[in-house]
Amino acid sequence: MSHTVRDSDLAGKNSWEQALCDQTLELVYDLILKVVKHLFEKDEEKKVCVIHA
Repeated sequence: MSHTVRDSDLAGKNSWEQALCDQTLELVYDLILKVVKHLFEKDEEKKVCVIHA
């Protein structure tokens, strides 16, 4: 994904801005994974643990 963004010049004008974009992209990706994991968890006890982890 970040490769596509860099090719289209949406990742910033310099390496610092590109690093900030990469960091933000990784954060969003991690948050999406946590939400999906929570949504598909069958065990209610584990669901509580996922939210607080």
